[in-house]
Amino acid sequence: MLRLLSLRDIGERCYRICNCTIRIDNRGSPHLKRDYPDLNAVRVAVIGRDSPINPENLLYRNPDITNRFVSSLFELLGVKNFAEFKERFVLTDALRCHASGSRIPFKALEHCAQHLREELKLFPNLGSIVVLGNDAYVQFQRLILGRTERELKPFLQLLGNQGWATEEISIPALGDRTVHVFYCHHPTYEYKRSPSIAGKLV
Repeated sequence: MLRLLSLRDIGERCYRICNCTIRIDNRGSPHLKRDYPDLNAVRVAVIGRDSPINPENLLYRNPDITNRFVSSLFELLGVKNFAEFKERFVLTDALRCHASGSRIPFKALEHCAQHLREELKLFPNLGSIVVLGNDAYVQFQRLILGRTERELKPFLQLLGNQGWATEEISIPALGDRTVHVFYCHHPTYEYKRSPSIAGKLV
């Protein structure tokens, strides 16, 4: 949702999701500067799936928006509104553009992982990361933690009846800093929902 590293070609559509060529603009995101004047205050990064097809549905562009994703996200995290959310949470996406398919091709996740690594580095006091859904899970496990495909548990099996899973892990992109990672159902792309993890976030 929040493009922490803003894009020069933000108004352009990707021709093919597998062939995204997204260029980073070193001016930084205006939403980042406006909503997060103190990067040290952010304690939890939330990684969603992809950007909405309609820019007006971007949470950072329209903070008062109420839709199924936003209301479910706030419920999951235990916050009432955007003002409370941005006090300690930040939201980004596994994919920088919109994906219409049920699964995001690995090549697209691979391309966008480089931006995600840089985004996570922006917040020196991250204690927790919340990963929403299977696509973000695959990207985080394979491309952020560097695990092999064989090491991955199937996402639904990992979450089990509890509806969420967690691990405490050191992340290479953060200088091997240890954080708590929570894996949850995506609020809108899956048929199951995770219970609130508000009391468990660091």
